[in-house]
Amino acid sequence: VTPEQAAALKDSRLVAQEMDVILKETLSVLKELRTRLTQCGEDLETEFNNVRAILTPSQSAKFLVWVAQNKACVHMLNELWSKVYPSSHNSNINDDDNLMMSASGGDSSSP
Repeated sequence: VTPEQAAALKDSRLVAQEMDVILKETLSVLKELRTRLTQCGEDLETEFNNVRAILTPSQSAKFLVWVAQNKACVHMLNELWSKVYPSSHNSNINDDDNLMMSASGGDSSSP
């Protein structure tokens, strides 16, 4: 191995070590995200079970359709709700994300 090759291999090893650290951090973030999403899904299921216990099946269906078709209204209501009841939900993912994800089948990016 020439000195130039040794230097290139050494540089390559350092890059691989840096990428290994980044990969470990990424896997840690992924694990936390999975945990949060699992909790969000469980919380959402509980809330929908509560809604279903109050409303008739027809009313529940109409409510879910309304939520899906009125994302801007849902967003506004969630903003108002969070200002009136700031500590009503102790979660790392806010209620707007929870309700919007449920209404859109998982995508909370559009209001």
